[in-house]
Amino acid sequence: MTLVMAVVAITVVSFVITLLFPVRSQQILVLHVWQWPQCMGLYLVGVMVARHGWAERVPSRTARRCGIAVLAAVAAGVMVTTVLGISDLKRDGTPFLGGWHLQALALDVVEATLVVAGSVWLLAWAQRRLTSRAAGVSEVARAAYAAYLLQAPVLLGLEICARSLDWPAVAKAILVAALAVAGSFGLGWLIIHRARSGEADAGWARPKALQPSFTAAAPSDAPEPR
Repeated sequence: MTLVMAVVAITVVSFVITLLFPVRSQQILVLHVWQWPQCMGLYLVGVMVARHGWAERVPSRTARRCGIAVLAAVAAGVMVTTVLGISDLKRDGTPFLGGWHLQALALDVVEATLVVAGSVWLLAWAQRRLTSRAAGVSEVARAAYAAYLLQAPVLLGLEICARSLDWPAVAKAILVAALAVAGSFGLGWLIIHRARSGEADAGWARPKALQPSFTAAAPSDAPEPR
């Protein structure tokens, strides 16, 4: 029930906010005010569910329901764009950006569902699938933060390249998303791998005189335990 209420609250607040600050509108310092309901709502959801231990383990039943909600939201988005015949979001997407339009409300519902249910489902999936100590999984995990930092330039570059493709908007979005994830983690892994290789080379090149030597201390010189 908490997650459902969060989706409803984020949808309503987002719809109201986009009446004043439509998506892609310009504000001072590029604040992107239309995204604030999602950011603050998801933060509050995290605070509430953390009290129930979800940071360590999301209940299986909740994870399943969130996965179903994500699939339903994606299917609804695809159905809306197909029924309305939208192939160019820049040209045909104005009613989705804000205002008293059913398209704007539909976008808010889909985004709120993906933000809340998608985040919980991904968290549960990561808790069950990405905690392996296998070498490949560990390398990807080490590159996660670097991938997060690199996502913006990677996404922007791929979106600019995809503009020239005469494909449906949904197909281009799926392609850009898949390549962005792979590219961000690939570049992140490369950076982390190079950094670790540089540290290893520096360690081997350190003069022996500077390397600390550990010798067994005499019983009288050993520090007493506190």
